[in-house]
Amino acid sequence: MDGLSRPEIICELDLQQENCRSSGWLIDWRDLCVGARDNGENVTIYARWGY
Repeated sequence: MDGLSRPEIICELDLQQENCRSSGWLIDWRDLCVGARDNGENVTIYARWGY
């Protein structure tokens, strides 16, 4: 995403807020959460399991 600022990258990816959705089955109903962090130099995209 050359030419975009860090906030613009996060906006283009629609990750201004962490997004969570159900991603489990049977007895494991954890949510999959995806988000982005701007540390002032880089944008970090992350995914985590939530409950």
